[in-house]
Amino acid sequence: MLEATTRKVLVAVAGDEDATGAIAYAAQEARRRGCGVHLVSVVHPVATSAEGASFNILEGMLHSASASALHQARRQLVRELGDDVAVTTEVVHGAVVPTLVSSSDRALVVVLQRQPGRGARIPTLSVTSGVAGRAHVPVVSVPTGWSGASTAGAVLPVLVGLSDPIAGERVVRTALEEARARRAPLRVLHTWHFTDHYDDLVFEGQAGVRHEAQLLADVIERLRPLLEEYPDVETQVRTQHAHVADALQAASGQTQLLVVGRHRSRIPLGRHLGSTTRAVLREARCPVMVVDPVPAPAGTAREAQLQHVGGPAT
Repeated sequence: MLEATTRKVLVAVAGDEDATGAIAYAAQEARRRGCGVHLVSVVHPVATSAEGASFNILEGMLHSASASALHQARRQLVRELGDDVAVTTEVVHGAVVPTLVSSSDRALVVVLQRQPGRGARIPTLSVTSGVAGRAHVPVVSVPTGWSGASTAGAVLPVLVGLSDPIAGERVVRTALEEARARRAPLRVLHTWHFTDHYDDLVFEGQAGVRHEAQLLADVIERLRPLLEEYPDVETQVRTQHAHVADALQAASGQTQLLVVGRHRSRIPLGRHLGSTTRAVLREARCPVMVVDPVPAPAGTAREAQLQHVGGPAT
């Protein structure tokens, strides 16, 4: 498994799926963080039967496909990073989501490739949701076709979706760290929406303008102490009357990274993502980083990740 003494960018690679975007993103992360990359492919154990030979052949084929995919991914990373950055590979047998969640405890960040839908079904969304909802460190889902973070030489901003200025402080802090590491501006978007009929009746005209102005002032005031810790990050706070998932998806086309929080975990099982996070994981046009809003105990992998954003791993 991933070495406990050296934290790296962990990238999940499947034998039958394209991981080009995830590998490109991992290369950028390795440069920024001054760390290595660990590529892992998980082979789910094949059930045995009285005719075990056929199952052994199938499992051998899956292992071979995973090893080949890892070899290709490693070649791509070495081309982009050179030989100075450590790139390791590993084929692991086990259930995909629990295996990746377990490995995340020894990583800085987990990078997954979002696969295109086949018909109305998105085949890997369950894996992405399962890992993002339970991982010990932030999880980044990279859309198919993603290749970089700039448009015509311009540095695109980092965007963070904020539902609660108090509960979302750790999510905003992570976004600030990511923006600082990228030398990019940060955009904080807080949306508000009650019901279509209620909003139309109560917040029509100047009432809506006054409500949004007051809401913006309240959000800025609550975030002020945190934003003052990052005077080098150009930050813009904005409120918008919209459904949050729609607003974030629309803004993702001009964003290099979208940072969102997952739900606070109150039960040991479940994915703890929420409808908004699931929606942007499915629809956003940029990489999406899912962050646990609950501070981890000192010394755990999640706190180590925050300490090393933008700097070398130890």
